[in-house]
Amino acid sequence: MIDISFKNRTGLRPEILSAVIGADSFFYGLFTNEGLLLESKYYDVESFEDEAMAERIKSDIYSTAGITIKVAYSGKPYLHNNKENAGNLLRFFPSFANKELDADILTDQDVMVDYGMTKNHAKFLDKVVGKSDGQFHLSTVLANYYYPYTGGKLVAFVDNNKVHIMYAKDQQFLYYNQFDCVHKNDYLYFITLAYKEMGLDPESSVLELSGKIDEDSPIFKLLHDYIRNIEFMKSSVLEVKNLKFKSKEHYYLDLFATSICV
Repeated sequence: MIDISFKNRTGLRPEILSAVIGADSFFYGLFTNEGLLLESKYYDVESFEDEAMAERIKSDIYSTAGITIKVAYSGKPYLHNNKENAGNLLRFFPSFANKELDADILTDQDVMVDYGMTKNHAKFLDKVVGKSDGQFHLSTVLANYYYPYTGGKLVAFVDNNKVHIMYAKDQQFLYYNQFDCVHKNDYLYFITLAYKEMGLDPESSVLELSGKIDEDSPIFKLLHDYIRNIEFMKSSVLEVKNLKFKSKEHYYLDLFATSICV
């Protein structure tokens, strides 16, 4: 696991708190409105009923007073459908009766993203940051960040033992799914499966990587043996203020993309 945490040593005041809460993790970043990432910390969370962990994170953040708070949820289940079928989670997934229900709309598209955060997740989040100004599913965050799309774009976001894959073409959201990965070969399998499902050629179609991966990662080296063109996410706006990670903006794609969601 790559440790991508750092504290705010700039003296600048943060204006946005962006957080991603997953099945077993909590990841936050403090940004200015101009896209400067001042602080970041990643936590492994064994149980979202752990009040001591919630208090620890809240103390590390120090204060959210006067800060815009935006949160992305990276768990599942989730459901993508058109607007006409919005709000049908209980019909498709009876287990959602025990979850906090929410829904997003993809930018300029008739696609609804229904999802449900567990009540333990919701309570944990409330203890750490209180009421958020925006809550989204990670699929919405990735899709909105890459809109409008020019040509086809296959994105793989590497998380801790998980990969999120999104594909868009001609300004249309076409595909999103997430997969649990135990071995590095699992990442290769699911990414190449997405290539096959989307009818893409690994020799010519670019794979854009982000998340907790770099050139020295075993996962990257394996992928590069099978996929010719691999690029890391770049942004003309995001600037990581910590010198150690300044050239590794792709580590923080999920935080940055969440921070600019509306």
